[in-house]
Amino acid sequence: MSKTKFELVVSPIEQIPSLTSNIDELKSVLEVSLKKYQNLVVTEDAISDAKSDRANLNKLKKSIADERIAQKKMFLAPFEEFETKCKEVEKLINDTSSSIDVQIKAFDEMEKEAKRKEIEFIYIQNIGDYSKLIPLAKIYDSKWENKTFKLKDVEDAIKYIKGSADIHLKQIEELGSEFTQQLKDKYFETLDITSVLAENTRLIQQKKYLEELKAKEEAERAARENVQPVTRKQLAGMVAEAISEMDNEPSEEEVDEMLADQETISIVFRVECTREQLKALGKYMQENGIRYGRA
Repeated sequence: MSKTKFELVVSPIEQIPSLTSNIDELKSVLEVSLKKYQNLVVTEDAISDAKSDRANLNKLKKSIADERIAQKKMFLAPFEEFETKCKEVEKLINDTSSSIDVQIKAFDEMEKEAKRKEIEFIYIQNIGDYSKLIPLAKIYDSKWENKTFKLKDVEDAIKYIKGSADIHLKQIEELGSEFTQQLKDKYFETLDITSVLAENTRLIQQKKYLEELKAKEEAERAARENVQPVTRKQLAGMVAEAISEMDNEPSEEEVDEMLADQETISIVFRVECTREQLKALGKYMQENGIRYGRA
């Protein structure tokens, strides 16, 4: 496109000429002549004249309005013609500008695509062994595509990310955590060493909680497994052993007889057992109607 300067030039109208008419004189005459109608009371004798005056006034009003409209159209005709031509030129300019805009955007996109390929090449050259762990899409910054953003700055940014990964992976190894692999996965998910340290703390606390929970469950299971049912014979033996220390120690046959006859006796004896076994003993006594309590 040539560098021709396009500019609209309009010769200004210094002063809009006034229309010559007798409208002012007509207004003065009417103001005087129409005063008589302001307080007019129409009677039967004056009805005919009133109708005639109304018709004449309406006819005058119409002629004034028609002339006003005609003069306005005539006066505005040059402007309306100018306005129409201006709109035609505006449309021509707009259509051309839109076409140029499409081409400019297409060219800009071609430039961005070319720069994206250069960025991808720089990434491959500098990311090292992290290409699968730190894909370009994860670290891509759209501002890299700007014309003002230099490729050297893109290279520096990628090198910084790669260098940070080297340092942070070494820090993770030095933690000596049993969750090293999970921590590495967390790092490549976030690229944030602070998040990794927080994750390490969380995993340690989680393991401790699970171990304590497991130990508690195993202790409860072991206690349940160690509860042995107390048979009537065993209870009789316990009773016999307890009453063997009494002054008037009954014989084993007498104890069996007392148990068989359900004779009520009172004895004091001590037992050594787990809490669960003690509960089982108490349950057995309750189920068999044996009353017990502290001495």
